[in-house]
Amino acid sequence: MPLDIFLIDDGFTPEMGDWLEVKPQFPRGMAPLVADIAGAGFTPGLWIAPFMVGNRSRLFREHPDWVVRERATGAPLAHMKFYGEFRWHKRSEEYYILDITHPGAEAYIREVFRTWRHDWGCGYFKTDFMLFGSDYGPDKAIWHQAGLSRIAIWRRMAGLIREEIGDALWLGCGCPLWASVGLVDAVRIGRDVGVTWKGDHSAESLLRDQVTRNHGSGILWQADPDCVLLRDRFHELSGDQVRSLALFAGLAGGVLMSSDKLDELSPGRAALFAALLREPALRCDFPMLDRHGASGVIVQRVSRPDGSTVLNLFNSRGEPADYDGHRLPPYGSILAVPAGDPLARLQG
Repeated sequence: MPLDIFLIDDGFTPEMGDWLEVKPQFPRGMAPLVADIAGAGFTPGLWIAPFMVGNRSRLFREHPDWVVRERATGAPLAHMKFYGEFRWHKRSEEYYILDITHPGAEAYIREVFRTWRHDWGCGYFKTDFMLFGSDYGPDKAIWHQAGLSRIAIWRRMAGLIREEIGDALWLGCGCPLWASVGLVDAVRIGRDVGVTWKGDHSAESLLRDQVTRNHGSGILWQADPDCVLLRDRFHELSGDQVRSLALFAGLAGGVLMSSDKLDELSPGRAALFAALLREPALRCDFPMLDRHGASGVIVQRVSRPDGSTVLNLFNSRGEPADYDGHRLPPYGSILAVPAGDPLARLQG
């Protein structure tokens, strides 16, 4: 499969904020592992949430003045809380916001990105939970430097990230879409897709956000629809749903990734992913959005560099649908492709 990047996602640091420390499950540290990835022919990537600081992190213990304070109480402003038994894979109950307007906090996060880029050799940065830095204005939060707008604060973090990582690739998750222009290479346009069709973490985010935000892909940044699910188990999706979502995301023309173990994929799913990866740079639009709500059919029009066009008719509802003479099964997709096109064999 023509994959370019191997990303180590969240899990190698002990707490949010302690970005220069590594869990004992990574006994060699990160630099040798990153070097192994590069040696295998991939661009090595690492995950980070630069605005997040866990209440049990060493960073907060040693520098409690580096987090944003709540104006009403003066206590650290907790953007996220885990008061029950489930706490991710961390120990913290609360997650605060790194005050990037504090000189000490700025110097620290600069050191983190500089170390990851130049000492560890990271060439792809996935920065997550970036909304932490743009959600709170002076009415709710006390920042070290007063008088800055929420976006001005966010851009300060974003600007220093680009300065420190240089020409490395940068995928921003939870970013303000317009404030990211000119800084990031790609933007996550929705939530984690998840393993169900409906609900908080599900396909609903992809179906909603891809069609309404993909207009910026290839112009402002590359759109990231989140991981394509390809495996046969550990989810609640039907075969038609898995195939249709993969086609929908893969033909969008932005970032295409999967977190599934590729050696465990069925031959059909592996062939589907490989075919989508081999597609050239695509431009995608959704010309019939006004009819989508009534029919439940998403019309995805994909333009290729050679001038050819692919149409994907995607029935997003759990009942058959008729569209322009086509009978679409529940959650099914029909591709209209040029004669002899390699995608024709993906019809299912």
